Amino acid sequence: TLVAAFFLWLALNTRPDDAGDEAAYGGIELGSALTVVFAGAVGALWLAPSVRRVMRWPWAAPAVALGAAAVARWVSSGA
Repeated sequence: TLVAAFFLWLALNTRPDDAGDEAAYGGIELGSALTVVFAGAVGALWLAPSVRRVMRWPWAAPAVALGAAAVARWVSSGA
């Protein structure tokens, strides 16, 4: 979850200089994609029955929220 939060922070703080700033848009896309990957890994881990017995839904909720925010940033960036 912390790794996903870091990549989302990078995606949110990357600002393109102009409409043709492909490097910035690529950084936003990469940061968002990595956030979704790591948030998905937390969600996949939580699906294991042995983990669900110990860790309830609130343990995975922040990762799901980070993943949703990353998708929103990815879509809003136009990348």
